[in-house]
Amino acid sequence: MHLTVDGKRLRGSRAAGADGVHLIAALHADGTIAAQRQVSADSNEITVVAPLLGHPRPHRRRHHH
Repeated sequence: MHLTVDGKRLRGSRAAGADGVHLIAALHADGTIAAQRQVSADSNEITVVAPLLGHPRPHRRRHHH
């Protein structure tokens, strides 16, 4: 399964002096949303992907020799 991850600020959510509502979403190839959550304005998409998908931390690929 392949997912695309994208972060956006909701249009119209920015108030005077505030950053607005920021969302990060994981999308299937057909554009349907697999998972979505609100994040802080200064968060990095890479660091929120694992929690978004229900994993406590990214899994590292192990190389077998």
